[in-house]
Amino acid sequence: MSHLRSLASELLVDDRFFSIYAGLEQEFGRERLEQFLDRGEGATAALDDEALADLRSRVASDNCLLAEEYHLDLKRYGYALAATSAGPAWVKGVSPASEASSSRIDQLFTVIETERQAKASQISEIQKTFAGEREAAIARIRELEAMLKAEHNAFVARIRELEASLDGERRAQANQIVEMQKEREAAIARIHELEAMLKAEHNAFVALIRELEQKGLKPTLRRVVTQILRAVSKRGEEDSNLR
Repeated sequence: MSHLRSLASELLVDDRFFSIYAGLEQEFGRERLEQFLDRGEGATAALDDEALADLRSRVASDNCLLAEEYHLDLKRYGYALAATSAGPAWVKGVSPASEASSSRIDQLFTVIETERQAKASQISEIQKTFAGEREAAIARIRELEAMLKAEHNAFVARIRELEASLDGERRAQANQIVEMQKEREAAIARIHELEAMLKAEHNAFVALIRELEQKGLKPTLRRVVTQILRAVSKRGEEDSNLR
């Protein structure tokens, strides 16, 4: 075990360092963090050679048993290992410090996995919500487009209907103007005709009166002729008012 890993194992029992360790593992990854902790010199014990040799002989067989049972590479970290795996069959555990560190690490992994699953579930719910809102927005946009298109078609149809109605009224008024113009021209022609007839009758009466005067017409006949001329003149005025 390196000196850094030994210090980390001792500090993991502190919740503050545990949080920092969890953040480092999440930021850099477990493998890179393990490689970092393995750097540097191995952990040393302040024991004399005799006591250290006695300690190694006591723990070597147990370390070998742990390495075989849990598939641990203890030799990599400088643990004393016996030549064979012989040792007490009842040895199944580890030291309290190692057990606490392993428990904290397992707890850390459990917390990280729980948070990861919670975040994944939250992201999935948000995606579902966004998908539903997006579909609703698309449906609303299509509905508004259909309404707009229908209103546009209705306005176009109404405009064309009004244009057709206006064109029909314009043509009717034009035809009416043409008919009125024809009636006016007919009335003018009739007036001219009546004026010509009146003038002809007037000239005829004047000629007749002069002829009668030359022959010595009596006063009674003169009055009759005068009344006739007045009637003709009055008729001519009435015909002129038709203009």
